[in-house]
This record gives sequence, structure tokens and C-alpha cells, in this order.
Amino acid sequence: MAESVLKVLERADSERPNLLRKAGFIPAVLNGEGYERGIPVKVEELNLNRIVHAHGANAKVWIDYNGNRLFGFLKELQRNCLNERITHSDIHILSQNDDIRVKLPIIFDGASDLEHKKPGTADPFTFNRYHR
Repeated sequence: MAESVLKVLERADSERPNLLRKAGFIPAVLNGEGYERGIPVKVEELNLNRIVHAHGANAKVWIDYNGNRLFGFLKELQRNCLNERITHSDIHILSQNDDIRVKLPIIFDGASDLEHKKPGTADPFTFNRYHR
């Protein structure tokens, strides 16, 4: 798997989020080990969208920040409810030796859940949910 490198730029307090989005950037915050207070940054929208599309919403990424290369993951993505565009991101910086806990969704696929039922008793909702 190729490395995902996310280039982030410092964001001044005077830069308004809506103007950043119009300029093609997404406001974000770096936090984690060494960044407890949270550092406001901006990320190129196209670069972030490519990473999210290829590796998912909680992708592990290398962050290029002020010439330093840091390791972290996308902790949270906020999206516009109307057009699903990313409006803000939280990026958590960590050491590659740290232990982390992550909740993973489990999706059952197949007919094994329906095998215990008698033929013809499966309701259509359950059948469609497991047979796509």
C-alpha cells in the first residue's frame, strides 16, 4: 500500500473558514502527542478527498507540517449535510509505537443468518438486507 501524505499549512486566526473553503482548502485541527492545545491548519480539499476516497474516513496518513513529517490518522470528518462535502477535519498525531483503540463496524453478508428460519418465513426486509 502506498503512503498517504497529507500536506497541511498553518492557518492564521484571522482566516475565516468559509473563505478558506471557497479558496479550495478545508479547515482542520492537529491534536495529539505534542499538540495538546490543538493547532489550526488548512488542508487542500482535493488532496484530502483523494485520501478519504482511497483509504476511508479514518485513514492513517503521514502529515507534512512545516517541513516535519508526522504520523497520524483522520480522527473526525465533518460534512455538509446537503452536498456531503467535507467542511472540517480533526487530525490526531501519534507515535507509531502507541496503542490505540478503534471501533470497527461489523457487516454480515450472506444467508447464514437466515438459515435458522424455515423456508418462506423470512420477511422481505431481512432478506434484502442480507442479500444484495
